[in-house]
Amino acid sequence: MEQIYIRKRQACWILMLLILYAFWFAGLSLADQEKPSCPDQNTLSNSARKALASAQKQMEEKHGNQAQKILEDFLASHPEENHPYITFTLGAIYLESDSLRKSRNMFAQSTEQCPVFSGAWQNLGKVCYDLKEYVRAAQAFDTVYELEGKPKFRFHAAVAWMEAKKKTRAFDHMLFLTSGNAGPPKKEWVEFMAHLALELKRSKEAIPVLESLLAKKNPPAYLFKLVTSLYLEQNSYRKAAQSLSAYSMIKEMNPREMRLLGDLLYSQGVPMKAAIWYEKVNQVKPCLRNCVRLVSALNEGFSSQKAIQAADKGLQSYPESVELWRLKAWACYGEKHFQEAARCFSKVVRLNKKDAKSLFMSGLAAYRAGEKNKARAALKLAAAHKSYKNQANALIRQIDYEMNQEKNT
Repeated sequence: MEQIYIRKRQACWILMLLILYAFWFAGLSLADQEKPSCPDQNTLSNSARKALASAQKQMEEKHGNQAQKILEDFLASHPEENHPYITFTLGAIYLESDSLRKSRNMFAQSTEQCPVFSGAWQNLGKVCYDLKEYVRAAQAFDTVYELEGKPKFRFHAAVAWMEAKKKTRAFDHMLFLTSGNAGPPKKEWVEFMAHLALELKRSKEAIPVLESLLAKKNPPAYLFKLVTSLYLEQNSYRKAAQSLSAYSMIKEMNPREMRLLGDLLYSQGVPMKAAIWYEKVNQVKPCLRNCVRLVSALNEGFSSQKAIQAADKGLQSYPESVELWRLKAWACYGEKHFQEAARCFSKVVRLNKKDAKSLFMSGLAAYRAGEKNKARAALKLAAAHKSYKNQANALIRQIDYEMNQEKNT
């Protein structure tokens, strides 16, 4: 939360604050006076003026405790002095000494004495927030917004509502602030709104706001990234791929983002574009999962030769990877390298004896490579699996027929 409220500072800062508020009370315009306003300094009694002057003198001399005692004694002995200027000043002194609860009570009293005292409401919100009294803080900031109409106070209210576990109220505030009705939204506002939208599963309401901002000239990169997250929550994968692709043209992406874009492009039926991003992520963060995705995309894109090369590179690091051996086998089969395909399928079966499909394919590839004895042996094993029994036996009969024909010629 930006630093706009009273914080612990030098004693002279407090003195400056008091002088500024003295001018505020005295300098109301005619228009302001027509609205509900607070009592100005002219309504202070002589005894109150003397007490404030003494307190200010102690503050100048950096005797904060003495200044505090002067005003405490004055209020105790003059209960009829019901003036927001005095309680506000004492609240500020308490805040300077980190007496947050006492400070809260004085600022609250100031708001009761003058419900339109914006400065008191601001500091009440800040102190309550520091005390983790988030509902009261949010209500105070909401009041400041109603009094001043400045969007930043509605943002502070939203933050407090979120901390109070009232995320729906926070989201409603942020939806308003980012809609354009409160002027050009700040980056932190848009990010906060999108975060709440994802948590509350209200991306459908947030997306039009982001799309409106993206329609403006030269939108910042972070908007593309945010809207991608919202599209994903809505299962709008095509739009997510488009927005993340646009983001990649503006910003350099990290490995996680590269992999996500690859996955999105793959899901949209453009495996060769996906392969570009899988290859990039594999260069900066090589791992088995990235290798498998790259080879899969190349296979799907009918680029079998590149798939074989990528699989060979991956197998140097992961020689026992069933996935890479299987993908290489299919790529070799697609390139009609049947002998190598049969070898790769056989390797898959050695690593995973339950893979009936690879067992059958090892026999089929061997048959197409002209290695009929190897093919027959593999197919006989495949026939023991119910799902490939008929296919394997049919191919065995074909092999037997061809081998008999060869013997008779």
